[in-house]
Amino acid sequence: MRRLLMLLLCLTILVPSFSAVAEEEPLHLVIAVTSESDAQNLPIEEAFFKANPGVAIEYRLYSTNQLNSLLMTNQADFDMIITGYAGLIDMAEKDYLLTLDQIGLEAYPAELLDMSELLMYNEKLFALPISIGQEAWFIHYELSEQNNIEYPAKDGAWTWEEYLEFSKRFPILFGKNREKNLYMMTGASLLDYPALQNVQVDMFLNYLALYPNEINRFFTDYFPTFRQVLKSDALMPRKLDESGILRENRTNDVLMVITSADNPIGMMQSFMAREGYLDTLALMHDPNLTFSGGPTEEEIVNEILPSLNSWMLLPVPVFDKNDVRYLGYMTACGIMKNAPHKEMAAKFIEAMYSEEALDMGVVMGETAFIGRECPSQLILDKYAYYPVFMDENGTQVYTVEAGRSFEYIPFTSMYAEHMYYEAQEYRSHLAVTRFHAQRDFYNAVWSYLQEWYLGHISDAELQESVTYLVEMALEE
Repeated sequence: MRRLLMLLLCLTILVPSFSAVAEEEPLHLVIAVTSESDAQNLPIEEAFFKANPGVAIEYRLYSTNQLNSLLMTNQADFDMIITGYAGLIDMAEKDYLLTLDQIGLEAYPAELLDMSELLMYNEKLFALPISIGQEAWFIHYELSEQNNIEYPAKDGAWTWEEYLEFSKRFPILFGKNREKNLYMMTGASLLDYPALQNVQVDMFLNYLALYPNEINRFFTDYFPTFRQVLKSDALMPRKLDESGILRENRTNDVLMVITSADNPIGMMQSFMAREGYLDTLALMHDPNLTFSGGPTEEEIVNEILPSLNSWMLLPVPVFDKNDVRYLGYMTACGIMKNAPHKEMAAKFIEAMYSEEALDMGVVMGETAFIGRECPSQLILDKYAYYPVFMDENGTQVYTVEAGRSFEYIPFTSMYAEHMYYEAQEYRSHLAVTRFHAQRDFYNAVWSYLQEWYLGHISDAELQESVTYLVEMALEE
């Protein structure tokens, strides 16, 4: 009996100890992601930790098939999801997501770039943006000034019809002895289709992405323009590309480029260096200042400035100035309808548009600049905190907790502040396509387009064939 009493006494003493250990285990907010990069949200995480001490964030990495399986079998036990727009809108349509009015967010946050049109379903907000990437065009303004070429999108936007008229003046002979060729831009080459080399296919691709359900209108309203845009002397053949040569030594150059950069801000870093040298030149003309060391005025004007890429943002042409949208992609964050920790998930959403998060950016993380206002500081080395997932019972898991230490630099040490606002204005017109055809679709389209280009099929036959392919792709 005495032994039994002693055992009970020991257990009574140990129970509080076990409880204390359990209480020390931080609460985990569980977020599903479909790529490793979606699990790196440093400014949001830090803002969340500051407002919610003692809470950890657990990211779980799933393939698309794994995620779909969990959703279809009702086994999704995570609180939130960060993924691409196409997957997220599909989840909203299938009623997997909590609408944000249910956590008290009645309107889209004014602090963020306005993506509300994309992130509403049945007039309810279902997610907030995490990152935005867009293709953009750029025009070399020094070359345009040297050749008296007016900025083609002076109204803020320009159409494909205006693009066509602008292209008719190229190529241009320029240089001291008119020994150089200036083309409008480099053409695309569809290598499997010999006739379709050095062509401009963006007009068709952009229309298809924006208006797949109105493909007939392309052939009635825009086909005459496309016929001329497709093949133009304004396009420089890739074989003449001299982009690897110093600009002053080139015999062939282009006025405009299409960048594959995720964000116009990233493309404009050289603008910051250029502005610095222009400011230095202005100071050199101040009679009250004396300069010693460093480059001379002659070196800046004749050597340094010409070596910098002097690009200005140029909007991609649109079909209608009343419908100005520029294609790109977006990842966004939503709350699961059956989230185990809805209150903590709501706190993460709040952190996404908090001043703490939006005032902080990440070097080489331009796609995550989603605030209307320019951040004041940048985290210097994001790769020191890149997500490392570990296998836990068959699931890839990465856990983040408070207590990390970052090195910061001022935003203006990397970018010109006014360029941020110019880029954000462009990005606010984001369009994300839901037309996702397979490679076989495009191969068939290029095949018909080549046959038409060679005169083997008529306009009507091309329209009938392409329209059929689009309709079949929409049904898949």
